Amino acid sequence: MKQKIILLIVVFSFFGFQSNAQLKEIAREKNWEETTEPFQLTGPLYYIGTLGLGSFLITTETGHILLCTGMPSSGPQIEQSIRTLGFRPEDIKILLTSNARIDQSGALAYFKKMSNANMLIMDKDQSVLESGGRDDSQFGNNPDYQFEPVLADQVLKDQDTVRLGKILLIAHLTPGQTRGSTTWEIILPARPKPTRIVVVEPMGNAENYKSSFDKLKKLKAGIWLSPHTDFCNFELKRKRFKQYGIAAFHDPSGYLKKIEEEEKKFQ
Repeated sequence: MKQKIILLIVVFSFFGFQSNAQLKEIAREKNWEETTEPFQLTGPLYYIGTLGLGSFLITTETGHILLCTGMPSSGPQIEQSIRTLGFRPEDIKILLTSNARIDQSGALAYFKKMSNANMLIMDKDQSVLESGGRDDSQFGNNPDYQFEPVLADQVLKDQDTVRLGKILLIAHLTPGQTRGSTTWEIILPARPKPTRIVVVEPMGNAENYKSSFDKLKKLKAGIWLSPHTDFCNFELKRKRFKQYGIAAFHDPSGYLKKIEEEEKKFQ
């Protein structure tokens, strides 16, 4: 009997953007816009992001899912990464994001135009996405952090599911950077046994985080990644990946430790 790989994509954030100069400096220091080689993580899951910001492609025979796009400038880079892996971005059927801010959703409009994929967003982030960040309660008045708007084709609530082919995703509402920050649990057909993968970001707005930590602890991720690669030591694990494969990312104790560290910041 086929087993399943279970991936959890957990999202927090840590921004306090105040100016375009600060945004550019952060992007430069953290390599948010620096190209890196795409690669297959496990099964139909591929890493296609930049050196500093994670983007993920999940492939199926009936089309693909794109999760997170990084900054607005990263659209062409991610497109090329998808083609380098042998897939067509035009075949993307579903667009997802971890939150509706410029560092995670900046290039969604680029891929929406290219593929006409369905855009799915947590209900509490819908207005922010559709306004291109202008409706953001923290940075909405700052044009430096606005991006091209994308209209939602489907609005999600906590625990809603998304299906494409044999892929199942569960949306967990974990407020952090935004009120609609979403942790994605991805279930993939695989052998020999289920494996959990979590993608975790640092948290930001303290008003939004309180309901998230208990939920994240209960998810008990074994393997975890992040839309912010420095947060999960992605490059170190990527180097080990060449020898150990996806097991290089197996770090359940590191996951719980990171969640606990983030929780302490807001106590």
